[in-house]
Amino acid sequence: MIRLIADLNYKLEDLVTISLAKIMHCSKLSEGISKDTFLSTWYMQGCCTIAQMRHVLEDLDTRLQTDLNYLTEIYKYAFDLAVDSNKRDLDLETAIEYWRLFLQPQYPVHVEEKLLSSWITFLRVNGNPNVTRDTWQMLLEFFKRFPSLEAVKEGYNEEDAWPYIIDQFNEYLQDESLI
Repeated sequence: MIRLIADLNYKLEDLVTISLAKIMHCSKLSEGISKDTFLSTWYMQGCCTIAQMRHVLEDLDTRLQTDLNYLTEIYKYAFDLAVDSNKRDLDLETAIEYWRLFLQPQYPVHVEEKLLSSWITFLRVNGNPNVTRDTWQMLLEFFKRFPSLEAVKEGYNEEDAWPYIIDQFNEYLQDESLI
């Protein structure tokens, strides 16, 4: 998979590579791709040249930038792609790298930098070395609903069905006088 990414003139840091992994049915970026999978996937995409494959990735990248539902689908897929094979939870530093990829300004979930950095600081200060699947998935929903500290201050309700860690984060924001 990594070689294919390079052959298509992309880097692992390009978010669209996660879309590529999904269409290639990869469970890990380091995983190899069988010849049959490679051929059948590109056949289904209508591609037989590198230029056509690049065009598919350009279309997927545009979709990531314009389609919130597609971005959410790829975000959820990324958890399994990024988690170590022998673990259930995602390493915190890996999660942070992925959040920074998914929450770039060109993508449809716009999060105030101060809110994102506060979340990261909160996790590090509280000694959370891992991120659970539930936290991973619900954090994106949290950021969709509350894209800024002001939005959290005005609209967050602890009675809503958020994971406990997000309730703790809200308390942290209050304790730090950020909201």
